[in-house]
Amino acid sequence: MSLRLKTLYSLSLTVFCLTIVLYLSFQRFVLDGFARLENEIAIHEAQSARSSILNSVSQVDQVVHDWAPWDETYYFLQGQTPQYVQNNLMDETFANLRLSLMVFVTPTRKIFYSQGYDLEKGARYTPTPELLDHLLANDSLFQHAGLTSTQSGLLVLPEGTFVVASQPVTTSTFDGPSPGVLLIARRLSESEIQQISDLLLMPIQIRPVNGARLPADFQTAREHLLAGAQAFTTPLNGERIASYQLLADVNSQPALLMRIDLPRSVYLEGRQTVTYLVISLLVTCLVFGGIIAFILERNVLSRILHLGRDLQHIGLTADPTLRVNLSGNDELTQLARSINHTLDSLNEANREVRQSQERYMLAVEGANDGIW
Repeated sequence: MSLRLKTLYSLSLTVFCLTIVLYLSFQRFVLDGFARLENEIAIHEAQSARSSILNSVSQVDQVVHDWAPWDETYYFLQGQTPQYVQNNLMDETFANLRLSLMVFVTPTRKIFYSQGYDLEKGARYTPTPELLDHLLANDSLFQHAGLTSTQSGLLVLPEGTFVVASQPVTTSTFDGPSPGVLLIARRLSESEIQQISDLLLMPIQIRPVNGARLPADFQTAREHLLAGAQAFTTPLNGERIASYQLLADVNSQPALLMRIDLPRSVYLEGRQTVTYLVISLLVTCLVFGGIIAFILERNVLSRILHLGRDLQHIGLTADPTLRVNLSGNDELTQLARSINHTLDSLNEANREVRQSQERYMLAVEGANDGIW
């Protein structure tokens, strides 16, 4: 293999190895940094979605705080204002306040009055006994520290997921004794979740923690979150990432798993940046490699080749007066001078040998003449 090919292969191998090392370094440091930033953004957006859902709890809590300490509600629960339902519990009330259920409960946990409203259909319905029994069986909704305290949160029932709030009924001045408890609920339906999704401009999914046929990604998130993780994120594919949060119910027990989907714009931008960096460095290495190859070719390889041709010519012609000719003032020039010096020494030695041979021949011829 010629020296020129060895040099070319060496430069190519160096550029290739340098590109691999830089690519792996960028993957390790730069792209991982973008991935961490992506996870932080996904967690932040999931927390925003979680806050929006919990904001529904605050809204329902505010409604029960407005209706429970009210003279009309106080006297209605005592059976003194039969026109209360007609005057106050109209369809518009449920629709405007986005309520799915209002239940008036006596101190002995008996249903005094209940009314349901389907927000999607815009129509009233009579709550089923099973739904009311599930509500009455939840002790947290009926354990209040005082007449002004409320209990609110999420509640997962076989009939669906609800945002619930309860408060003892009092007069408008918070006087007692309380004739019972007002319980208000808003169904956390798919349309309700869709409204939050549209508001936040990102898809949101809600699943019960102990729901049947939980998708595999929800199961993985549940394992991490129930183990104590504050949040869990995972890429769904090369273009989208999911972030999961755990929502507790009114009893402070894990109740719902929430998932949001986000485009992986940060990670894709990081990957594109790494690609651009690698390509730029590769082009830079190729340019500098070409420059180095050109310098080597001009200052070293071509001169060595020229020196070799001169020596070959001297050898073929056997002319002792010929010398190599190499311009410059570097190691190769010194080598050429050494070669020329060697040729001079050889030429001088040859000349002395020829002179010695000539003297010898003359001596031999003189001796022959004397004998004859």
